[in-house]
Amino acid sequence: MLNRSSIRLNTDNIQEYSEDRKRLEMFMKMDRSSNRTIEKIDPLDLLHKKELQEATMTDKHQKTSLKDKRQYQEAKLPVIQFEEMKLISLKIAPPSSYNAPSPSSQAVSKNFIIIGSRSGQIMIFNHSGQEVLTIKAKKDFGQVTCLEITEDDIILASGYHFGQIALWEIKTGRCLRACNTLHNTPVLSMCFWDGTFSHLISGELCGKVMLSEYGKTFISSFIHQSELFYDFVGTVLSIQRLVPDPNWPHPTDTGIIVAIAGSDRILVFDLYETPKVIYKIERFIDVPITAYPCISWKRAMCPDDHEPIDHILAVGWGERISLYRFKFSLEEGVVQAGFLETDSEIKAIFWLSFEILFVLGKSREIRIITSREMNKELYRKIADSKKAILDETYANRDLAYQSYLKKDGKDYFTYYNTIKCNDRLALLLGNRDYQRGRLLNWKECIDELSKKNEWLEVLALGIDLYLGKGKKLYGLPKNKNELRKILEENVRKYIKVSTMAWPHKISHAIEFCISIESLDLLFIELFDVFIDQGGPANMKLFMDNLEPFILNKEIKNIPNSILGKMIGYYLNAKSPQVLERIVLNLEPECIDPRYVLPACEEHNLLTTYIFISTHSEPKNFVSPLERIYQSMLNTSILKKKIYMNYKLLWYFRLCIRGKLFPDGNIEKSEYKKVVAEVCKWIIEKEHLEFLVKIDFFACLNAIWNVFEIKEALEVVKNCIESAPSFQDIIDALMDGREKTSYFYYQLRTFVLKAGSLPYVDLRKKDYMKTVKYLLKDHKFDIFFTVNIASSPVFATNIDDYITNYCLRNDINLPYPEIPIDEKGTLLLTLLKKCGELTAIEIDKLHNIAIMSDYTEVMVYLLELKKEYSKCVTFFIKCQSDIVKKKVFAWIHEVFTKISEDDSDLLKKEVMKSLKTFVEIDSDMTAKIVTDWYQNDHLEIVRLLDSAPKLQMKYLGELAKDTLDENLVFKYVVLLCQNDPDSVYTFLSNREDYNADDCLKECIKYNVIEAAAFLHERLGGIQDALNLLLEEANSSKKTLSDKIRDRQIIPKNLLDSIHRAIKKSIELCLRNASRLDSTECEEHWFQVLNCILSFYKDFEEIFPFNPSLEPTVHGLIKEVLEHMISYVDFKKIIGFITKKYSKIPFKHFKDNIYQVLAQHSYQTNIVKQAIRLLGNDAKGMTKNLFTYRSKGVTSQKICAKCGLEILSENFLKEKFIVFICGHGFHSRCAKDKMCVVCLDDNQKKGDLVFVSDKKR
Repeated sequence: MLNRSSIRLNTDNIQEYSEDRKRLEMFMKMDRSSNRTIEKIDPLDLLHKKELQEATMTDKHQKTSLKDKRQYQEAKLPVIQFEEMKLISLKIAPPSSYNAPSPSSQAVSKNFIIIGSRSGQIMIFNHSGQEVLTIKAKKDFGQVTCLEITEDDIILASGYHFGQIALWEIKTGRCLRACNTLHNTPVLSMCFWDGTFSHLISGELCGKVMLSEYGKTFISSFIHQSELFYDFVGTVLSIQRLVPDPNWPHPTDTGIIVAIAGSDRILVFDLYETPKVIYKIERFIDVPITAYPCISWKRAMCPDDHEPIDHILAVGWGERISLYRFKFSLEEGVVQAGFLETDSEIKAIFWLSFEILFVLGKSREIRIITSREMNKELYRKIADSKKAILDETYANRDLAYQSYLKKDGKDYFTYYNTIKCNDRLALLLGNRDYQRGRLLNWKECIDELSKKNEWLEVLALGIDLYLGKGKKLYGLPKNKNELRKILEENVRKYIKVSTMAWPHKISHAIEFCISIESLDLLFIELFDVFIDQGGPANMKLFMDNLEPFILNKEIKNIPNSILGKMIGYYLNAKSPQVLERIVLNLEPECIDPRYVLPACEEHNLLTTYIFISTHSEPKNFVSPLERIYQSMLNTSILKKKIYMNYKLLWYFRLCIRGKLFPDGNIEKSEYKKVVAEVCKWIIEKEHLEFLVKIDFFACLNAIWNVFEIKEALEVVKNCIESAPSFQDIIDALMDGREKTSYFYYQLRTFVLKAGSLPYVDLRKKDYMKTVKYLLKDHKFDIFFTVNIASSPVFATNIDDYITNYCLRNDINLPYPEIPIDEKGTLLLTLLKKCGELTAIEIDKLHNIAIMSDYTEVMVYLLELKKEYSKCVTFFIKCQSDIVKKKVFAWIHEVFTKISEDDSDLLKKEVMKSLKTFVEIDSDMTAKIVTDWYQNDHLEIVRLLDSAPKLQMKYLGELAKDTLDENLVFKYVVLLCQNDPDSVYTFLSNREDYNADDCLKECIKYNVIEAAAFLHERLGGIQDALNLLLEEANSSKKTLSDKIRDRQIIPKNLLDSIHRAIKKSIELCLRNASRLDSTECEEHWFQVLNCILSFYKDFEEIFPFNPSLEPTVHGLIKEVLEHMISYVDFKKIIGFITKKYSKIPFKHFKDNIYQVLAQHSYQTNIVKQAIRLLGNDAKGMTKNLFTYRSKGVTSQKICAKCGLEILSENFLKEKFIVFICGHGFHSRCAKDKMCVVCLDDNQKKGDLVFVSDKKR
């Protein structure tokens, strides 16, 4: 025990101790008055919690000025900037000319901007706005409606209002070919679908799409043309080719994919070899007929994509944008991958980059949208889509457009050929000016901000760009290292140029360098700049600003040179605790133990010492134990000593659990050695004695981890790495302990728990000593000297816990007491692990156990002495229900291994206590009797006569198998007496009983349902029905009395009536085939009369009891529904009208309608049958008349040739029948007379009928 008198305390400690004690006494009194149960708290858990909290504790605020600025920066930055290209504007609308060419369409490539006019003139500009060339067709083709340039910028195709298409050489302006046979109406869109001018696809106003192939021979040029389709998509508004990326191979590269957008639908074709449609997009249901689609292709990103992998077709139709992902060139490879609902009709859509879309609205509003923030689901609210819109602005109100007339005469317009986007540029053709918009380049934006001396915006924007959140800007380097180097120059300029004060500069530089992962710049370069220009003041600013970033683990590595300066700074500032927290949050690899460990030893930074020793090479897991132990020995302050004791045990527990502080695990290759070393250290006599004296409860709890943690016990069990065995640990704990102390009792309890584990093997003498000691009843005085009962220490943190712990008396905290049932089981386990016991050992243990409450131990010893009858007595006298129930398993086990004589004696003892056994568990008792008393059932039943319910329960278990008829009858009687509802179920499921005897008992105890069942089984159908109806009438009378007395009607009463009527119906149905019709009708009318009389008797009170009428109505309907199948309907109607004519028709309506429907159905069947029979008779009569008119012969053979003349196809045969009845084939009666009747005495045959063969 901790001898506090041996520890010198100064006056301040004594005073503090006294005040703490008073507070604890007050707390305990309050606790006893409230009867609150305080749970035991493990101080090691509280210490672990404190260590984790202190590792990140700081009074410094983490300055995040740039983070706040970034939130504002995101909303402030524009995405796109527009500027007028004045040189082009002057050409399309010169101020001095009234006949200036009115622009109508444009095309844009890498090198050229080409504008067509309404006069047919085509102007070619470079991207600086300088005019390169002006061309015009010799003939008047009308206005230029569309333009297209080949990928190599060599050939220009132009489409005209009157349907002509011309090919131009851009360099010379020479017309290579003009064709006026392809289209008859304005050409609105065309595309070079193989990238060269050889193959062109074009579409016109009337919906015709043509494929053209241009070629040239030595003699002349030629055009092959074919029609792809006509008016299948409506007006052809846009034709867009999917352009393969040579740097990004894709499955769609195997085909030539072209999307054609018409006023009615969008078709995606594969033009490779044989053109075929691979996907079709119909007009959405909610899109008005006046809205037309616009499309744009690009390898781009959809929502949740991290890089552009597939080609995406963006479709704007109505107020919705849809993204279609093309994985390969088949319909199965197309997936809808993104949606966006807007508040304006979309008139144009173009991809500006992998994720940026240019969208023009109906009111000429321009929106820049990121596809990555679009919705993955359709029909989301517009408010949900706002974050996808990066910027909004308005285009020139005088924007040029193309208009055309539809069938309704209304003028519609599009911007397909007046707005173009190329390489992140948006080019807008106006009637009087030309606008170019470009996405902001990130470098340009930063340069602009720095020129304005807005350095916070510069740094904030740089962080966003590095973190990939600068979604509004483009052109970022793909390599982060390259981007970082550029951003580092910005912070250097900021430190050098900015006029801000050093506190701001230092905090901003630290935040910026951490955000862009440029710690080398911060520590190697900027740190020296700060110190050189600001001295110690800047050093303090730097450390104060850096500390919260380290504790938040945003900085994990610091160069050794800087770390050394930090150590010196904090030690000089007398803040070693801050230094400890900083080291704990750094990566071990950056820490040189040579710099840190001396400081830890000098200032007793134990947690840091643990961290360095267990993380840095070479690792040493024992030295922290030694260090903490020496610190305990060197301190004279009680609370500090206790704290260090807990810290040592906490560290020991971490090692056993394989954990590192503050996080991580010990490597598997090292774990076994660590466990072996720390276990050897802690069980050394000097160490263990010191720890036990301070708090043996905490010490035992920590050591228990060795027995509990699977990996640790394997090490100790097998003595790996020379680890101490379980026996060594127990010996160390028990060495030199006083047997009369409470601590010795707790140690024996510890040995009891440990020794009962299956993988722990101790010496037999340790098992025996523990069992003998714990079988005795030990009393200990565990009270405070101030008469406050001992209870667990209550605290929410380790400091309060230690304070409260110090206020206790010299007796340490009690080890958790084991419940007596569990303790008995553990003692029994230890006894069994002792192996074979001698007679003397058994007697000694028996003499001790007989005075204890451990029944299982006593039973085991008696079993060894072969006194089995006494075992039963001890079991049934046990106070614990759990232990009592173990008697059944024990009996089953013992009967299998004892001799026959002992078995007979034990059976007699069990028979004597049979009633008690049934009370404990009747199911298990029945199993014992079934297994071991197979011929004694009657005797057992007789023994249970005084306990009928137990007798019934026992018989119920026996009845699950075949049972003697007398016992079955006995069980039926008991059921009638105690559980009448179960009688019917029991009787209906078996046949091994005397039905007459059981019927008498059922009638005697008024078990109606079972009695009716038995009557039916014996053939008394009428008696069974009478019983059921009597029960219904009895319930009806009870109901009438309750209603008369104005009592509440119980639901079970109505259920009883309903059940009796239903059973009566089932009875009638089951026996309908066994009875004659008269008896069957009588039974049905009895049931009907019963329920109708019920209605008649209670009709007046229906308004006051709403539940009654629906119940009666249901019964009437159910009876009639079955009755009409067995009783004449007229008799039923007559019975009702005669006796119950006042009952409303609604209660019979459904059944009457059912009968009438059946009658109507039967009548229809009869009529149909009569009609069919009449048709058959008419047909047969007609055939007979036909036969008669054709003549009939009594003989089936020709009277001359003897061959058959009446075959199945006789109507098609050619034969002759004479009035005499003789028949001939026509070929056999050529003279038209009967050759048989040639005598003068017979009448000459006359011709009756000649059948003509059908040809």
